[in-house]
Amino acid sequence: MTRARDAATNSHVATFVHPTGAGNQHVPAAGAAGQLLQYASAGTAAWTTISTGADQIVSPTFASPNSTFTTSGTYSKPASVADDDYMWVFIVNGGGGGGADPSGSMYVNGGLGGYPLLLYGKASNFHNSTYVLGAGGQGNTGNNEWSYNGGASSITLHASQGGTNYNPSNASFVHYVGGGSVTIGGTTLVGGFTGGNQFSLPNVHTGWATQNTGATYVNGGGLGGYLSLPNNAVFGGGGGGGCHDSYGIDITKYGESFLSGNGGAGTRTGTGSAGATHGGGGGAGRTGGGAGASGSMRVYYV
Repeated sequence: MTRARDAATNSHVATFVHPTGAGNQHVPAAGAAGQLLQYASAGTAAWTTISTGADQIVSPTFASPNSTFTTSGTYSKPASVADDDYMWVFIVNGGGGGGADPSGSMYVNGGLGGYPLLLYGKASNFHNSTYVLGAGGQGNTGNNEWSYNGGASSITLHASQGGTNYNPSNASFVHYVGGGSVTIGGTTLVGGFTGGNQFSLPNVHTGWATQNTGATYVNGGGLGGYLSLPNNAVFGGGGGGGCHDSYGIDITKYGESFLSGNGGAGTRTGTGSAGATHGGGGGAGRTGGGAGASGSMRVYYV
């Protein structure tokens, strides 16, 4: 604050002089949306454009989906989910039906668990996509030791997003279907609509493989029981159904899955039990095989 003489009144008036130096500078002129003030030199800031790296992948609690779909249809994202919000889609094929052996003279297979598919991308990539959920295979009758696969599940991105069709085939991979890029384990992936990117499941987040500590396999649908214990899975499709044994050994064990339906038990004396939702394979039996469970689609917003 300084004082100066007013010539008209011959009196002193106060005059404010804004201080200079560090901590006293005004916001610089110019600037634009998407910019911020950044250090330029001691006590001085300058407008600069925000520069960010690739988005870091975010994994949800897969046991708690935001939505579960059990019939085919068209997916629409909720209004509360922004276009740029990332989301996961987990699809499982229908489980296979179990075999049958009325003669009791052969080993009989349980149905295969439905194969799964994991997709990751921005919500806008999935909005208005059509999805098909495969039906479970019917249980066999008569002397048919072999089981059949259930129906295939798929999702087709909307035409405005490239119309790419994804079918479950191997749970060893996650498909990144969005535009832009994400960083996984220090590696940056750039997504595309025509095919997208695949990355190995164990490399995404090591904790995923330990959500079910009893799991034998992280990938693939559970195998149908046949002469050996069926496989379990974390991200695999429903576990395979158990078999029945003509030599008097009651093999009723069935595959289990942390995120999908378990397979049905096998029996030497009656009909194998049905697989459990989602995509569990039917168990084999003496009088008939159990039916496989239908596929499903689960959605997670992150």
